[in-house]
Amino acid sequence: MESRNTRSYREFVHSLLHVDGLKGAYAGVLCLDAHGAVAFADGAFHAEPHAPSRHLVRVALPSDESDDLEDSDALLDTRQFLRVFETHDTARHLQLHALHVGDTRFQVVGASFTSASAVASGRRHALAVERLPFGVLVVVASYPQALERVLPLVGAQCARARR
Repeated sequence: MESRNTRSYREFVHSLLHVDGLKGAYAGVLCLDAHGAVAFADGAFHAEPHAPSRHLVRVALPSDESDDLEDSDALLDTRQFLRVFETHDTARHLQLHALHVGDTRFQVVGASFTSASAVASGRRHALAVERLPFGVLVVVASYPQALERVLPLVGAQCARARR
């Protein structure tokens, strides 16, 4: 039985990301509270109930050879997504850095004070990191979804949520 908090996040994610053009467009969603602790994980992200920290989550992204989800033994520290918004010169800072999800390295291709977009090598995966009033939303989209279409749609939906 899921908690009321989990149910609230699930409903929020559903209302935010299940619009025309985004249905089924993402591989995973992660909601973090203001401290970077995992509040909700779905799809490629798996909350780790027995992890030593509430900032750790397991990741399963489709591999390059197959569309099947490939489990990673590595735990992802979600605090890297909070650090995206810590600097005043976000865009310049992020162009020098990459975000890591499991074994996949995402190079940042766009950033602002409220969002960052990144793509993996070969453009097989895309990552959207969005600052929201309650914390941070992380969305991973995977091929065959048109990444040029998914990232702007996620950004537009999150901009509406910030108003």
